[in-house]
Amino acid sequence: MGKQSARVVGGVGPVVTLVRFGTFELDPSSGELKRNGRRVPLQDQPARALSLLVSRPGQLVTRDELRQTLWPTDMFLEFDTALNIVIAKVRHALADVAVSPRFIETVPKRGYRFIADVHEAGDRSLATAPEVEPTAVEDPRFAGDADRSVYVGRTGAVRFSGWIAAALLLASVSAAVYFWRFNWMPRTAEAAVMQLEVSLGPDASLRSAPGPSIAISPNGERLVFVSNNRLMTRRLDHRVSTPLVGTEGVTTFFFSPDSQSLAFVADGKLRRLALDGTSVVTIADAPEARGGSWAEDGTIVLSDVSGGLMRVPVAGPAEPLTRLEPNEFTHRWPQFLPGGRAVVFTSHTAPTWWTRGRVEALSLADGRRKLLQDRATFGRFVADAHGNGYLTFMRGSTLLAAAFDPVRLELAGEPFPVLDDVAYDNTGAAHVDLSRTGTIVARTQTRFRLAWLESSGAARAFGEPGDYEAPALSRDGSLVAYSSVGDLWVYDVRRDVRTQVTKGLAVTRPKHWTPDDRFIVFSTPEGIWRGRPDGGALPQLMLPAAPPRVRVASSSASASGGSRLAFHEVTTGNPSKWDLWTVLLDAGGARIGEPKAFLRTENDERESDLSPDGRWVAYSATEAGGRFDIYVRAFPDDGRRWKISDGGGVYPRWSASRSTLFFVADGLLMAATYAVKGGVFAPGKPRVWSRQPLAAEPGPNPFPYSVSADGERIIAVVADDASDQYSRRHVTLWVNAFTDLRRRTSSTR
Repeated sequence: MGKQSARVVGGVGPVVTLVRFGTFELDPSSGELKRNGRRVPLQDQPARALSLLVSRPGQLVTRDELRQTLWPTDMFLEFDTALNIVIAKVRHALADVAVSPRFIETVPKRGYRFIADVHEAGDRSLATAPEVEPTAVEDPRFAGDADRSVYVGRTGAVRFSGWIAAALLLASVSAAVYFWRFNWMPRTAEAAVMQLEVSLGPDASLRSAPGPSIAISPNGERLVFVSNNRLMTRRLDHRVSTPLVGTEGVTTFFFSPDSQSLAFVADGKLRRLALDGTSVVTIADAPEARGGSWAEDGTIVLSDVSGGLMRVPVAGPAEPLTRLEPNEFTHRWPQFLPGGRAVVFTSHTAPTWWTRGRVEALSLADGRRKLLQDRATFGRFVADAHGNGYLTFMRGSTLLAAAFDPVRLELAGEPFPVLDDVAYDNTGAAHVDLSRTGTIVARTQTRFRLAWLESSGAARAFGEPGDYEAPALSRDGSLVAYSSVGDLWVYDVRRDVRTQVTKGLAVTRPKHWTPDDRFIVFSTPEGIWRGRPDGGALPQLMLPAAPPRVRVASSSASASGGSRLAFHEVTTGNPSKWDLWTVLLDAGGARIGEPKAFLRTENDERESDLSPDGRWVAYSATEAGGRFDIYVRAFPDDGRRWKISDGGGVYPRWSASRSTLFFVADGLLMAATYAVKGGVFAPGKPRVWSRQPLAAEPGPNPFPYSVSADGERIIAVVADDASDQYSRRHVTLWVNAFTDLRRRTSSTR
C-alpha cells in the first residue's frame, strides 16, 4: 500500500482513504475500526498503534518507533509493560492470537509486523473538525462529545492523591497500566477521567455466569471478584489478590454499605463475611439468587431465581417483598436506593429475552412499582458528592446512564451511552460496577467463534470472531443458522457468505432446520416461527406463544404425512417448571390439529430432541435433586425412561447414523452410543467426545453445538482464545467517571 495523502474536496475537509484487511475496515485518521460494518471498540493508543502497523504491511515496525508514536519522548513511562498491553488490546480488538497470528506477528526483542493483506477501501469525506489542544487525546470508550478526553502532560509530571496514587502504583507494578494520560483539566477544577487496565493475575479465571463476577466497594478502595468458583479480594493499594475462605460455590455477592463486609449466597445459604478476616456467619436459608443489596439499617433484599424479591430483616427469617404479575417470570438484580425507602430491580416477561427486560423502582412505603426504563436490564443507582444522582442500566453490551431523582423515582434527563463492549450474560446481569467515589470497574465481552469438531479430536475454528449463539447445521452440511445480537443469520460454509434472515424479532434459544432443509424454525417471545434461509421472504409465525404461556421450539422429525415439531412450554409465574409438547405439521410446515403435551411432571423438563426416525425423545430434566441430567423416553410415551448422564448433562442431540446421543457436561461434548433391541432402548456409557471447551456455561451460549447428518463432525460455538483469556484475567477501571456523568447529564436535562 503506497503512502496515503489527505486532500481537500469542495472545501468540505480532508478526504481520508480507508484501509481494509480481512473483514476489518480502519479509518487511520480517526482510529475508527469496523468489522463487517459494525464498530469495534478501540481506544486511542491501540488505534494509533494499529494505524502505524497497517501503514507498513509486511515490514518490521520497531518497538522504538511505536514508542515515539504513542508517547512523548520526555514523558516518564514503564515503556515495555505499557507497549505490551497496547499490542494486547489491538490483538483483542482483532481477535488475534500471538502464538498463531493472522494479523500481527511478534518479532522477538525487535517489534511487530502486520502480516495480513491490506487494501485501500475507498475515500470518505470528513467534515473539518475544530482544532484540539495538543495535550488532549480522545478516549473512544466514552463515545460522544469531542471534548470528553483524558489528558497527558508534556513532562509527565502527574498530580494525584489518595487511593488513586496507590491504584496507579499498583497498576504499574502489576503490568496493568494502559493509559498514563492525565493531568489537570484545562480551565476547570474537576478531576480528569482516567482509564486503567488491571491484570488480576495469571491464575485468575473470572466466571462467565450466572451474574456479575466483579464488584468494587462503595468507598472505591477494594475489588472483589469470583475466580475459580470462589471469591477473591484485592485492595487497590496492594498488588496481590487473596482468597476469601468459605466462599466456594458462590452465586451472588454484594458489599455492605460501609464497605467492610460482604454478603453472599452459596449452597442454599445467605452468609455474611467481614473483610477483616473474621469467620463466615450464616444469615438465612436462601435459594440460588439473582442479585442482592444491603441497606444502611442492615436489611437485605435478595432475588429468588424462580420468583420475586425477598426481604431479609436483621433478625428473623426471609419474607416475600414482591409478587410476580401474571405475565412475569422473575424479579432480579435488586438494589436499595439511599435511605432504604425504595428498591431498583429488573423484571421480565420472557425467559432470557433481556431485550424485553424492564428496570423498575419499588416504593417500600406503599408497595407501588414504577417503570424507569423499558427494554433494559441491570439497573444501578449511584450519587456523587454534589448530590447528583444517576441511574445506569444495560442494553446488550452497552452501559447507559441518565440523571435520576431517587426520591421522586424519576429520570431527570435522557439516557446516554457510557461504555461499550461490557460483558453480560443471559441472566440479565452485566459484569460492571460503580463506586460512590465515581470509579467504574468493568470486564470486556468475550467474542466467540464457530469451530468444526471431529471424532478424531481435531478442532478447527473458522470465520471471524463475533456474536454467535445456538448454531444449527443444515442436513446437507452447507449452511449454519445462528443468532447474533437478537437476529437470525445463515452462514454459507462453502461460499463464506452471511445472510440476515430476521431484523428486530429477538431470536434466541435453540433453532433447527425442517427435515427438508427448506426452513429454519426459531423462537421469539411471540412464539415459534419459520424463516427461509435466503431471507427472501418475511418469517411466518407457526405457533403463537398464547400468553401466559411461552413456547420455545426444540426439534423436528419426519412423520407420516408431514413432520412433528417438539417444543417446550412454561407458564409465567412458574419459571422453573417447563413441560414438553409436540404438534403435527403438514409438508409445508402448517400446523395440523392442536399441540399435545408429551411430558408434564413436577420436575423441570426442557431441551427436547426428537430422534430423526421419530421414535425417541431425549431431554434434560431436574429429577436428581435439582440438577439437570439427560433422559430418553419412547415416542409416544409409554412410561419407560432411561437415564443417560450421571453427574449432570444438558443440550441433547441425536446422530441416528452413528447411533449416538450427544450432550454437554461441564462444558465438554459428551457422547453415548445406544442400541435398540425389541423396542428397548439400550444406552452405553457416556464418554468425552471432544476436549475442546464449548461456550456452554449458563451465561454465554444456549445450545452451543449442532451435529452433522453423518455424525462425523460437529459445528460448535467456542470462545475466541484471545478475547476470552483477556476477559477472564483483566478488568478496566475508569476513575473520576462522575466528571463525565455530570457534564453529560447536564446537557440532557
